[in-house]
Amino acid sequence: MEGSSWTPGLQIRGRLPSTPGLALPMIGPRQFRERDSVADHKSAKKRARQTLKRTERNRHTRSRVKSAVKSARTALDADDAGETASAIKVAEGVLRRAASKGAIPKKRASRQVSRLAKSQNRLAST
Repeated sequence: MEGSSWTPGLQIRGRLPSTPGLALPMIGPRQFRERDSVADHKSAKKRARQTLKRTERNRHTRSRVKSAVKSARTALDADDAGETASAIKVAEGVLRRAASKGAIPKKRASRQVSRLAKSQNRLAST
């Protein structure tokens, strides 16, 4: 690309700007703009917008699940029965809520709750 005024910051989703001297900002991966969509029909554009919103919502919910489970496992490693019980109770609520909203499968939530409870019972018996 000798002789052009293109720089790496001017790229938009793999395409160069149409005018060589035009500086356009990068578009975030979670930002919807109709001209970036492949959809042609009004309903397809709406579905694309809904998908982005739903994906963002699920991403937030799954992040909360991971944090709650991680804090429960940390409490289990600390061997503190009171802290473990409260952390597992919080994690169970977050897991069940995520499953009911469809962010994670119901069976996965049940399996994770079961494993946390099993670990808690193992801790209590020792």
